[in-house]
Amino acid sequence: MQWEITGETTLRGPLDEAYMPPEGCAHCQLAVEEDCIRYGMFNRWHSGCVICIVCGDRALVPYEEEEKAPSEEGSLVPVKVVRRHPPRVGEFCFEPPQPAGKPPSTVYCVPHRTPACVKSFESVSRLEQYAFLLHIALRRLYIYYRTHHQLPSGRSSRGFASGVLMNSTRSTY
Repeated sequence: MQWEITGETTLRGPLDEAYMPPEGCAHCQLAVEEDCIRYGMFNRWHSGCVICIVCGDRALVPYEEEEKAPSEEGSLVPVKVVRRHPPRVGEFCFEPPQPAGKPPSTVYCVPHRTPACVKSFESVSRLEQYAFLLHIALRRLYIYYRTHHQLPSGRSSRGFASGVLMNSTRSTY
C-alpha cells in the first residue's frame, strides 16, 4: 500500500483556520456523495468526471449486473445484484497544477499523456467519502462556533486544542 503524506487533514486545512475545503467535484462542482477519485486531501471528482481531454475516455467503470439464484427457500424470483468496480485511476494522469494544491485542469489517459504528466489519482471508497464529508461538516461547525462564540484558536500554544479541552476530557485510569 502506498501512503500519501499531504501535511494537511480535514480538520486543519493547508491554509488558515478559516479554510473551508470544497465539497463538490473539481470538474462539475456537484456534490460527491459516492465512491470517487481524489488528488491530495481535498480535490475530488466523480468517477465519470475524470475525462481525457484528447479522446474523452473516462475513469468510470460501468455497472455490472449479476443474477443470483433465490436465497430463500420457496422464493422463485431471482435477485439482481448491481456492482460497480473501482475507477481506473491508474490509467489517468495530469499535468501538475500551478499553484500546487489546486485541482488539475488537464487530465489525460495514459496513451495521450504528455512528458510532464504524473499519476497521483487515488480511488476513494464510498465509506471513505462519507467519513470525509463528516469531517467537512465538523470543520464547518468548528469554524461557526469559533467565530460566533469567540473560542480561542486551535493552533495557539495555549488554547482550545492544546490544553483546556483536552485536560478536562482525559481519563484518570
